[in-house]
Amino acid sequence: MRRSCLFFIFGLAVLWTLPTFSLAGTLDPPMSGTLSDTQRFVVVMDGMGVLDNETGLTWQLSPITTTKNWSEARVQCIVNTAISNRRGWRLPAINELSSLLDTANTNPALPTGHPFTNIVNGIYWSISTNPDNPAEAWWANLGTGAVLLSHKWNNQYHTICVRGGSPGPVDY
Repeated sequence: MRRSCLFFIFGLAVLWTLPTFSLAGTLDPPMSGTLSDTQRFVVVMDGMGVLDNETGLTWQLSPITTTKNWSEARVQCIVNTAISNRRGWRLPAINELSSLLDTANTNPALPTGHPFTNIVNGIYWSISTNPDNPAEAWWANLGTGAVLLSHKWNNQYHTICVRGGSPGPVDY
């Protein structure tokens, strides 16, 4: 009987420690910790997308350089973008777009060693609108790192599309 109790206690101790070993290293979310510039970005999707290991988002490797108003930019991502035969692209929220910025750099204000091509040092639209004035949307300048608001239909800016994640609220 005493031997059975010892085996039972030993078995419980083993079971108690197993999850610690089997799950080690798998519970960290994509945004945990800071990655080096070389670890952060990985070119994926047959060389047409960039996976950001810090945020878990996939970006266009080479955005289109023509400018569009906010509505046209939105349509460009949703309807006209099929990268590596995959749909589901969208205009990024301002928090997602600004996550690309490294304000220690300029022209472009992106992390050193980023893999993006065709980046214009200029303003890129986000899907995020101004809750106090729905005719305005947030944008980020990938040349300077500035983040501001502009009128959606009177301005023509650049577009970079994103896939994955959840943009959260579109009004900021």
